[in-house]
Amino acid sequence: MGVRRMVISGFGALGCCPYILTALPSTNPSAYDALGCLKSVNALIVSYNALQQAVNILKTQSPNVTILFVDDYQLSITAITHMIASAKSSSLSLIY
Repeated sequence: MGVRRMVISGFGALGCCPYILTALPSTNPSAYDALGCLKSVNALIVSYNALQQAVNILKTQSPNVTILFVDDYQLSITAITHMIASAKSSSLSLIY
């Protein structure tokens, strides 16, 4: 029968996770991006998520299979950005 549908999930912005921020602290402010996330960790995630290009090649080679790549990195960055904007506009304080 074979595979008809496949979902491949990328990684989210792990450099923004509290555990990673606690486990890999840096005293260098340039180690963090505008959202307060560790740039080095997220750079690894972005390079892994380049897997999407390979998924596109698979799609052309397997036209009878539905292959979906979920970009969790962009989803998590968007969610964090909206959370920060919402907190600023509503006078809530964020702890991070």
